[in-house]
Amino acid sequence: MKKFLTAKYACLQSSYWMSACFFYSFAQVFLIDKGLGVRDVGLILGASSLAAFLLQPCIAALIDKNARVNFKNSISAIIAIAILAGAGLFFANGTALVYILFITLMTLSLIAQPLINSIGFAYIDRGEKLNYAASRGIGSACYACIGWVFGKLANINVDYLLIGYIVLSALVIIINLLLAPKRSIEARQEAVGGNYALLRKHPHFFFMLLGMALIFLQHNLINAYLLSIVERVGGNEGSVGTAVFIAAILEVPIMLLYTRIQNRIRVDGLIKWAAVFFTIKSALLLLPFGLWGVYVSQSLQLAGYAIMIPATGYYVNAMVCESDKVKGQALLTTAIVIAGALGYLLGGVLIDSWGVFATVAAGTGVSLAGSFLLVVSSKRVSEVKE
Repeated sequence: MKKFLTAKYACLQSSYWMSACFFYSFAQVFLIDKGLGVRDVGLILGASSLAAFLLQPCIAALIDKNARVNFKNSISAIIAIAILAGAGLFFANGTALVYILFITLMTLSLIAQPLINSIGFAYIDRGEKLNYAASRGIGSACYACIGWVFGKLANINVDYLLIGYIVLSALVIIINLLLAPKRSIEARQEAVGGNYALLRKHPHFFFMLLGMALIFLQHNLINAYLLSIVERVGGNEGSVGTAVFIAAILEVPIMLLYTRIQNRIRVDGLIKWAAVFFTIKSALLLLPFGLWGVYVSQSLQLAGYAIMIPATGYYVNAMVCESDKVKGQALLTTAIVIAGALGYLLGGVLIDSWGVFATVAAGTGVSLAGSFLLVVSSKRVSEVKE
């Protein structure tokens, strides 16, 4: 088990991220085809993120308090219900039913994400050899490949996207049941309370979380409305698939080599570097380079997102004391989820009212503010851990 732990965990991450590509990158494509408008897309994605944010602590508390409920069973049950909601979308007639079923599908899939991440960090905390960044990088490679495939399928029939989601989600359940540990890993779910005490102990952490929220607000807005962005410069659904492939595939080498990079550059320095590139990536979309400008912007994913995701995870894990680790990770996830919800909600309204260019420009300003906060708030781990 230990010898192949990273490979097994990578299989779980990969299956999850391939299924998640459906709602992270192709929700607009699917929902527009169902007859909904851009504002409807924003409301659905925003409501899903907020619902996941509200339900995640409840799921965490249930796992912690009930010895018969563990990560393995929880992930399988959550994804199984999401699959049922997905199957219902084939037969959904009317906007209200599409709203309910898609929100259910996406909310449950989002809730499963931190549970899958917690399995990896729990192993790391137990001293077992698991390379989280490499596992996540392999997940990005699979996300890239399925994004390209989804782009091609969407040009044929958008319903193929939903079929893909259902098949890949079933794969998550199978791999989870086969490869997840038979016994429950202790999650130490103290994240349900005491967040104020943690932020009071580490005041710079609040500004770091705020900075993360601001840059991910724009990041999620771009991902959610990528179809509108590429259509503005003459692209189509296939262009969305290509853009997703470029961004995700270029994450892979960085994430695979992340531990070596972190051995040479302090983790706080990596966070600052990534924050700056998030904003540069967004600003490139404002330049008159057409569809190739979108592709170049997506290529900067390797210098921003690919570094930020593992770096912040390791930073928080090392920054706080043992009793605060779950709280710290939960707050980090919360900041990103809330940012995603705001990006989804505001993006739909602003694109409908102002147009794509003005919306991306406003988001770039927000991202710049977030980058500034991250640069000034990220401290050396040795300076902040007690």
